[in-house]
Amino acid sequence: MAFFELVEAVASDFPYIGYIETSFPTPTHGPGGLEIGTGTLIAPCVVLTAGHIVFDPNQGGQADAITITLGGPGGMSVTSNRVDFPQEWRNGAPGSFDNSVNSAVDLGVIVLPEPIDQFIAPVPFQTASDSQLAGMSLNVAGYPAAPSAGTRGTLWGRNSHLLQGAAIPGDLAPFESYRLFYPVSTLPGMSGGPLYDFNSVSKVRTIRGIHTAGPTPDSPLFPGSALRITEDVLQLLQHWVSIFRPS
Repeated sequence: MAFFELVEAVASDFPYIGYIETSFPTPTHGPGGLEIGTGTLIAPCVVLTAGHIVFDPNQGGQADAITITLGGPGGMSVTSNRVDFPQEWRNGAPGSFDNSVNSAVDLGVIVLPEPIDQFIAPVPFQTASDSQLAGMSLNVAGYPAAPSAGTRGTLWGRNSHLLQGAAIPGDLAPFESYRLFYPVSTLPGMSGGPLYDFNSVSKVRTIRGIHTAGPTPDSPLFPGSALRITEDVLQLLQHWVSIFRPS
């Protein structure tokens, strides 16, 4: 299988995508003990990311503090210690189904202390059928902890079509109903980033998945993988947007 390499993007063109540095109670890896991730503003006070960016049982559980810088190094930086994620993610023991690379619950949100939609417009999210997804060119974007070129804190991404049906490696096929797979050489640090399509007519980007896994030294042929926005995920995101609405 041929994988597409990442290309660097102009981060300021994507002000709603943020570079995340997470501090955990007992850090076990990452530069300076920080977990590097990516998130997307989906509501005035809500940044969507991967569950393992805000809760990691291998690093002491729930994050102590998170700093997110939206739009690259010169963008807006916000610090928060308020997060939420599915209870199933908390209950899953390390290495279990719920904490695996094919998890159905690896998502979470960072709740910002103040709304920022007057400065940055949130990105919509929505479900899509298999046939709709087949016709889309989807983009994955994020902030690698160690980019192939350049420095940490730079935005990278790539567009491609999904792997569907027989194109999905056989051991991943059972997860297609709630995972999306794409032939992109993603990197650590991009977890939590959006998988989105761009409508050239309306100029609207719509999130279809949350990137949570990709190739590793042990599994170099593992494709990029996102938690799909299914009806269940959609309802959870809508719930978060509602309860974390600015007062």
